[in-house]
Amino acid sequence: MTNPQDPYNTGDGASGQGYPGYPGGHQNDGTGQPGYPGYPGQGGYQSYPGGAGQEPYAGQPGYGGYQGDAWGQPLAKNGVAPWALGVSILALVLAISIFLSFFAPLVGLVGLILGIVGVVKARKLQGAGRRMGMSIVSIVLSVIAVIVPLVIMGLGLALFADSEMADCLQLPADQQEACVNSVVEDMTTN
Repeated sequence: MTNPQDPYNTGDGASGQGYPGYPGGHQNDGTGQPGYPGYPGQGGYQSYPGGAGQEPYAGQPGYGGYQGDAWGQPLAKNGVAPWALGVSILALVLAISIFLSFFAPLVGLVGLILGIVGVVKARKLQGAGRRMGMSIVSIVLSVIAVIVPLVIMGLGLALFADSEMADCLQLPADQQEACVNSVVEDMTTN
């Protein structure tokens, strides 16, 4: 029959004796609860060394402890990547706006440089803090933000040069308006 104070029959529940002669066996500290040697009153097996109420070791997966490397240092993060992505999104917004699209190539070049710096920095880091994807997306968005306004401006200049409006600019100021109106009427009727 088992003793409620000693369910594993490890000896007398109040005597503190464990399995005699068995190294690493459970020992009893007299409280009636088994524990580890050197950890009296811990109440049996623990999910991690140190017992209840203490934080797990740093970096152990699954324990929700402090996220760091094996030495307890915080993981390094690529701080350039979020800036690169933000600047490239701003450049893309400028590129699709009508009035501010002239500034998009300049802001896009800044985003492109920051994206390249972010990729270089991400290659040196390990883990989730690399943010390589964020850097690559910023490069792609920046290239789009640089190319789209330049293509639109080039097409606009080509259409303007092919039309007769360029000739209207060479006339005196009082005749320019009449020339532009006649060119627009000719374009809408054809």
